[in-house]
Order: sequence, then C-alpha cells, then structure tokens
Amino acid sequence: MSFQALYGPPKSKASSGSGGSGSGSGDSGSGSGDSGSGSGDGDSGSGSDDSGSGSSDSGSGSGDSGSGSGDSGSGSGDSGSGSGDGDSGSGSCASDGGSGSCLCSDGRIDTIVTTEDGNTYVFRGGLYWLLNEVSVEEGYPRNISQDWDGLPDDLDAAFTWNGRKTFFFQGSKYWRFVNQKMDPGYPKMIRDGFTGIPDDLDTAFVRSRKRIYFFQGSRYWRYNTVRRPHVSSNYPQQTALWEGLPSDLDGSLHFSRDTTYFFKDGEYWRFNNRRFRVDDTYPPYPRPTAVWWFGCQDTTLVSALADQEAIVPVSAEEDKYDAGTFVYTSPFYNLTVLVYVCGYSKLMFSIILI
Repeated sequence: MSFQALYGPPKSKASSGSGGSGSGSGDSGSGSGDSGSGSGDGDSGSGSDDSGSGSSDSGSGSGDSGSGSGDSGSGSGDSGSGSGDGDSGSGSCASDGGSGSCLCSDGRIDTIVTTEDGNTYVFRGGLYWLLNEVSVEEGYPRNISQDWDGLPDDLDAAFTWNGRKTFFFQGSKYWRFVNQKMDPGYPKMIRDGFTGIPDDLDTAFVRSRKRIYFFQGSRYWRYNTVRRPHVSSNYPQQTALWEGLPSDLDGSLHFSRDTTYFFKDGEYWRFNNRRFRVDDTYPPYPRPTAVWWFGCQDTTLVSALADQEAIVPVSAEEDKYDAGTFVYTSPFYNLTVLVYVCGYSKLMFSIILI
C-alpha cells in the first residue's frame, strides 16, 4: 500500500508561484526581470516593506493561479526514454517506466516548476521528470537537452510568472521559456534582468502578483516588480524568519495563497503562508519527497500510520469533504485515510490528515 501525496502534493494543477492568468511582455531593460505589474499585500513575517515608488514594468499580473501537481497524462515530448547521464548524486538513471525508481532511491531535486500548460516538472542533473497526480509519468526521466532546447543541466531555481513565462536560473544567468520553448535572446545575466538579486541561487518562487522571493544559503531577497529599487535596502533577510524552514533549500513550489512547498535533501516542508510557519501535522514535516510526491512505497510509514492512535476529528469549519462517503477527495488533497468511530448514539466521522 502506497501512501503517496496524502495532503500534499496538491491534486489539481499546481501554481509554481506564477501569480494569476495574464501575459507578460519582454524585458523592459530596467532590471525588472520581465516581471509584470500588479498589487499585492505586504510580506508577512519579514518585518519590513519596500520603500519608494517606481513605474510599472511591462506586462500585467493578477491573482494566484491554479493548484496541484500537474495533469496526469499530459506532458511534453513523447513517452520515450532518456538516458541517465548527468544525473547528479545518484549514478546512472535510465527511464524507469513511470515507477519513479530513480527518484525513489534518491529523492533530491535541483528544482521543481509548473509551466503554462499546467505540467509540473522536477529537474536533477541532466534529467527531468513529469509528475502526475500521484507519482511520475511513464517514460521518464528524459534528458533536459532532448526536450528543452537551450536549457542547461544542473539548474539552480525556477518559477513561472503570470502563469505563462517560466524562468530558469543557473549560476549568473537565467533563461525564459513558454512551456518547453525558449524565448529568443536568452540566456541573460541575472544582474541585468533582476537587479539586486545574487547569482548562484538556491530557489525562487512568486508569492503575489508583484513579489518574487529568492533564496540563497541562510538569506532571502524580496523582489518587487513595480517599485524601484526592486530590492529594498532592508534585504537580504534571514531565512530563519520563515519559521520551521531550513537554510540551503533545493526547490520551492507555490501552491496557493495559503501554501508553499519547500524541498531540501530529499525531503519537503509545507509552509503556511498565512501563519508564516511550517504546518504542524502528523506525520510531521519534513517528509520524504520520494514517498509523498513521487509515488514510492515506504513500509515504515505505512506501519507507523497503521499503529498510530491519534485521530483528528473533522470540525464543521475544517470539513471540506462530501459527508457520508468513505473515500474523500478534494482539490487540495490527494488520497486521505478515512476512519469512523461510533460515539455516544450517533456515527461520527473522523479522518487522519496526512
């Protein structure tokens, strides 16, 4: 029995920190990083706000885009296999027929991103995988060079802006794509397109229509696309302000206004954007990415869930499921373990949120 993606990753299409629908135009040449304009609320937890004012960069942006981890069955390229050269840290990694065996043996990633078409991809070394609702699509991994013309191996960070343009970062350069097609004129230098943001990033994501967050080591920067300077003098700040997150992150995936996922060393954290801390739930975070995102089995986890006695009752406010059924699904969760308890004179339903 495989408990994959229980209460994460999200079931429907994931936002990669892309903001809402809308389109962005090319570089404005003013250090805006191709980002659109829009309004957004303050950065909770950072203790500061951007100062000054500035003109709007080209393009437009709206609210957060959809949620989830890529539509099953969709993806770029054919379902052929890719050879495993360039897979950092785990040796040769041939196509595993969708079993995710390579990611099961080593769940580390370089970056993760959702593109305009709603597909969610994981990159590591010279390889990439397409995720579906519960695991890895058949025919992966494939070589980055085979399907992403012009994109280098060993990526540092990625995000999608305005639900359309996907930006990839490596070293001192960045590339801009629409799905798997690179825009003309790339790569460009980070210092030119994203003034105030350092090279050699760990991860990046879009949190609102005008704010992009960049992480490196134990520090992070907030990039405001509509104000100048784009990076306030209050930055960088310490990643420790994001309660429960480690330093030296590998990847991040913005899911909704409430949730962002962070990845490091084969594990992941679910961050509550409103409470500005890692969610407190069972099993606790961090959790193994291989089990909860890539569909790998973990007999230790299954045993622990079977033996654990803690049952979380569903309150009226928390219950977003269809009452009276034994299998619950939701846009925010994949599979959820359901139990029922007879209490007093009526049947009471409870679930283990994991």
